[in-house]
Amino acid sequence: MEKSLYLDEIGVTLYDIAFDWRRNKEADFLEKCVDAYGGGIKGAVLDVACGTGTFLQEMSARGWKVAGVDYSAQMVNLARARLGGETQLVIADMSDFAVTGRFDVATSWLDSFTYLRANEDIISHFHCVAKALKDGGLYFLDFSFSRWAEPFYKEPVHDWKPDFSNGWSMSRGDITVYHDGCDGPPCDCFGHLATEYMYFRITNRDSGKSDEYCYTTLKRALHPQEFAALVSASGVFDQVAWFRDFDFVQTLDVTDGKGRGSVLLTKKSGRVW
Repeated sequence: MEKSLYLDEIGVTLYDIAFDWRRNKEADFLEKCVDAYGGGIKGAVLDVACGTGTFLQEMSARGWKVAGVDYSAQMVNLARARLGGETQLVIADMSDFAVTGRFDVATSWLDSFTYLRANEDIISHFHCVAKALKDGGLYFLDFSFSRWAEPFYKEPVHDWKPDFSNGWSMSRGDITVYHDGCDGPPCDCFGHLATEYMYFRITNRDSGKSDEYCYTTLKRALHPQEFAALVSASGVFDQVAWFRDFDFVQTLDVTDGKGRGSVLLTKKSGRVW
């Protein structure tokens, strides 16, 4: 049985420390997209799978009106403490949510989109986001396209082990949290699912004592063409651009099907809800 990082009190705390950096890279890139495709207006942004609110905190500091959705009550409680009680924060699943008001921009960061495993959940998600956006509103997604989405990709031999040697550390008080993650087996090549490994090592700097935690979650391993087909099937978004990482100039090679993709969608105008 999966032990969800996002529903575990210790895991949520470790996540909040490990991901507590200033999200200026994402915010800078989003504002470039808004300048180029959204009229450059600092309006209202909805962050779907907002976690503990670090991105929304950055956008609020830049003058945006912010709101968030996350299915983890523990995450939302930390986000509310960070953002204040006036911020609209909704506890709901990504595939079935509703928010008050209409937004200029929606976002989904850090591979959160790939937690939507089934096609019908992905299409339902697109409809929920579109309902929250103004006509012509932008939806920006940041997630990795995975080799595990290749239909003939062969799983490694049974002694495969996740590599947790390329992560980072963040400190708070007297503890340091090291985080790393990767995707791997067991996976389902027919359902295009892979296992996400999220690793944390917490060290007390005074005592030197360390504890390790590893959480596993099944997630969707998407190929760019598969993602594009699901966008088209939803009927509510058009694709605007594919970027590699956060490079506004370099576009993603969608034929390669690997690497971190930054995808910009725009809501179709004139849709009657």
